[in-house]
Amino acid sequence: QVAANSLTLDWPADHVGWRLQVQTNDVTQGLGMNWVDVAGATTTNQMTIPIDPANGSVFYRMIYP
Repeated sequence: QVAANSLTLDWPADHVGWRLQVQTNDVTQGLGMNWVDVAGATTTNQMTIPIDPANGSVFYRMIYP
């Protein structure tokens, strides 16, 4: 869900402990290998993340520990 320049992501409660990862790339680059864990995501099943219009493209994924 997007509202007021923020992105809210949520996932099933049985996925608490999984890692939410993000990568930000130039809009012409697409996906790469530079995934970074989102701090605090393993202890919850919902995150609200500010949207930065300066980012070219932002990708998120959930991975099992």
